[in-house]
Amino acid sequence: MNKIITTTVALSLAAGLAAGQSASVTVSSSDTSVAPGGSFTVTLQTAFDTAGAGGGAFGDAGFYGFGGTVGATGAAADSLSAGVPTLNGMLAFGPVAAGGSGSNLATGAAGRGLSGGIAGDPGDLMSFTVDVASDAPEGDVTLDFSGAVVLVLDSSLTTFSTDPGVNQQSLSTTSVTITIGGGGCNAADLAEPLGVLDLADINTFVAAFISQGSAADIDGNGIFDLADINAFVTAFTAGCP
Repeated sequence: MNKIITTTVALSLAAGLAAGQSASVTVSSSDTSVAPGGSFTVTLQTAFDTAGAGGGAFGDAGFYGFGGTVGATGAAADSLSAGVPTLNGMLAFGPVAAGGSGSNLATGAAGRGLSGGIAGDPGDLMSFTVDVASDAPEGDVTLDFSGAVVLVLDSSLTTFSTDPGVNQQSLSTTSVTITIGGGGCNAADLAEPLGVLDLADINTFVAAFISQGSAADIDGNGIFDLADINAFVTAFTAGCP
């Protein structure tokens, strides 16, 4: 009788651990408001909860790999294009990355193999720059991830997917929405109301410069330096027509 009770309790605890395991992927952006002709940087990040499981034959508990696509939906989705993503350098097993546009903005896949898993949580998967066409219509665009991540749990690899199949778990995702707004009168016209150069534009530039947001990269070379500050000051003092 005691053996039956002990076995039942052990099975109940195991079921509880399995139920608590989870994984998620978050899509974030350096800017959430971009004018036509502008650009922004997207970062894909995973987080997980092994609920106490981990280790075993495959090494340290943690994240082992991912594969999937970041897509865009919305009025200006077809006006977005992305370059080839930069993958997490620790994911050296079978890396694949490709840029794209619209509903297939960027694709990435990579893994760590079967030892020395990335135990850090959360962890970056990939990042890429998105360009907005100069003739992009105004409106909101939502970026989301579809695909799967793999975790090591005890001596097994568990797959969490946005479209789970047999023996796969559900992967939760968090999207980001980008507002494509009308362009300003010049490079210094960064904030509403557009067509007016005021303190709001200065504050927006300073905040973007400190965080290295695309709005402060006035010369578009990917470097945030004195040249961007001089270009902003020149445009600001020139005023709007």
